[in-house]
Amino acid sequence: MGRRRGAAVAVVRPGDTAEVAAVVAACAGAGVAVVPQGGNTGLVAGGIPRGGEVVVSTRRLDW
Repeated sequence: MGRRRGAAVAVVRPGDTAEVAAVVAACAGAGVAVVPQGGNTGLVAGGIPRGGEVVVSTRRLDW
């Protein structure tokens, strides 16, 4: 909807669950928060980073 903007340190687009696990493990080890993003259809802004987080996009995952 374009009403909110976020500020992330990085956006990652893993292709499988092993890559998701590696990203989460690396972020946990570095003390960096993770924000998952799917279709970006939510109205409560739960998938918008506030600043300093890593966004994990689910776009490439094959459901």
